[in-house]
Amino acid sequence: MIGPHADRFTAGAYSGKARNPVRPLQGIRNRVLPGTEILYKPGAEIAPPRKAPEVPFNREHELRTAAELAKKADVAVVFVGITLDIEEEGRDRTSLALPGNQEELVETVLAANPRTVVVLMNAGPLTTPWSMSMM
Repeated sequence: MIGPHADRFTAGAYSGKARNPVRPLQGIRNRVLPGTEILYKPGAEIAPPRKAPEVPFNREHELRTAAELAKKADVAVVFVGITLDIEEEGRDRTSLALPGNQEELVETVLAANPRTVVVLMNAGPLTTPWSMSMM
């Protein structure tokens, strides 16, 4: 499990309040057979934070370790997309590309493991030029 959306619950703007939200990572852990090893790495940022975090995000390290994790895995599942911080009513995006370095993450993981599933977590349109390499 790779990607900044794997361990994040993201509801849509008009979806109401979730009563018992489940993050994708936890949902998969809840359903796999006992003994199944689930590895996780964020690998990318959705967007740079508005204020500087205490521990800065190291893009190169995250990408490198995500690729190493993908190489070890039978299957890599990458969760990428947007959040309401990026797009919502009255706040339009200036690009349809995946924000942050998520596109680079997808390309890195695909190069490391051809058995990769990409899950898009978004309400609006996104361009996915990297998806052509998956065919």
